[in-house]
Amino acid sequence: MDGRLLEAAIRGNKQTLVELLREDPLILDQAMDECTGKESPLHLGALYGHVDFVREILLQKRQLVRELNYQGQSPLHLASARGHVGVVKEILSADPYACFVRDRDGMIPLHVAAIKGQVEVLEELVNAKSVTAFLLTDGGEPILHMCAKNKQFKALEKLVELVKDDDFVNLKDSKKNNILHLLSAKKQTELIRFLLKKHNRALEVNAVNTDGCTPLDISLKRVSGLARLKSDIALITAGAKTATPIFGKGKTKMLNDNYGSWFMEALLVVALLMINVAFQAALNPPGGVLQDPSNATSTSPNAVWQVTGNITLPNTTLPNAIWRATGFGTLPDDTLPDATHVGQSIMSVVDRDQYKEFSKANNLSIIFSMLVIEILLMRCFVDCWLLDIMPIFLTSMSVVAMVSSYHVSHSFVSVT
Repeated sequence: MDGRLLEAAIRGNKQTLVELLREDPLILDQAMDECTGKESPLHLGALYGHVDFVREILLQKRQLVRELNYQGQSPLHLASARGHVGVVKEILSADPYACFVRDRDGMIPLHVAAIKGQVEVLEELVNAKSVTAFLLTDGGEPILHMCAKNKQFKALEKLVELVKDDDFVNLKDSKKNNILHLLSAKKQTELIRFLLKKHNRALEVNAVNTDGCTPLDISLKRVSGLARLKSDIALITAGAKTATPIFGKGKTKMLNDNYGSWFMEALLVVALLMINVAFQAALNPPGGVLQDPSNATSTSPNAVWQVTGNITLPNTTLPNAIWRATGFGTLPDDTLPDATHVGQSIMSVVDRDQYKEFSKANNLSIIFSMLVIEILLMRCFVDCWLLDIMPIFLTSMSVVAMVSSYHVSHSFVSVT
């Protein structure tokens, strides 16, 4: 390429280009012959975003639009990747079908703009030829998948808003993944909700890929924590199911070991043990409960302590000595309970504040253990009638434990 033309292209000097064309009207033809497989003046102008320079070249030699450089890219590819909206407009104005040209990697300019997150360029390209949004790469990858893989989520939202077509959001790659498979794997709950809101009825929430997984399967397999729970809820609300439910349609199936079913089982066992311990503590609190004074005997310290009225404890083997040994101190006569408090927690009488804290912690342990069980069961029994009755069962069990604890403590009332 002529050195002066090269410098003009890099600097975007339109005046120099015009002067060179006056001197030699065939200078661009010569540049085309010399730049086969290299950077043409139009490539350089598009790369650096020189709108006026590009416009002048297009007026003189529009054929340069389809030329590929040494990297296999057209001028429109370069302008789209860099986000030069003005250059994109000029090229599309000169040749609207330039947006169909593929580079060496089998991508059209729209794909390149999506990967780079050039939202304004995407709008220009889609408005020029909206059908390009449906074109896959040579590797069989849709443009929405490319946005998700490259974390260009604003570009994805923009494309969905521009291409208002249900078939567009259901495009699948070579492994039969739709966009929900990819978003589930990347914890993109907000985008999942966005797509479900835009195309709730048409979006295939139960599409199965070549590995036999639905989007919900992908979420259960690859994602963890609160983000996964939010994604699961959004998908299940939209009717999503796993490809292999534990119970479904008369068949009994276990989740694949790849999903960490052994870990889920371990968590379930731990949660059940926690509930059992907490429930027993609610029914039989530390220190036991007050006994019926009618069963009192002179040799039974607990029974003697239950006798109503003011009494004199006969010897050091009886309750005063016992309570001193445990750190509660001596029981004054006016704190002795009467027969109406039989079955009440001793701890709630001796130290009401401490019993309150114990009861709160015990109830929280029950509630959170129930929640863990519910989450694990939601993960396993996605397509099962058990999910409908499980919350009722767990709630009933929690109420029973808390009511039992309440009556054992008599609402924390002590005799004074």
